[in-house]
Amino acid sequence: MKKTVGTIVAAAAVVLLTATFGFAEYAAAGAANFPYFQLGCLIVGGLILVSLKR
Repeated sequence: MKKTVGTIVAAAAVVLLTATFGFAEYAAAGAANFPYFQLGCLIVGGLILVSLKR
């Protein structure tokens, strides 16, 4: 149970960080210059962290 809660917390942190990054980049650069590659790297890195947590 403790490991599951830790994984859920890690997944929530990854989602919040990704959402914050996406919002900040969209607000700063606009839709035309959105850095999809950096967002993808952030998502893949978060998935790796969550999978290692399990």
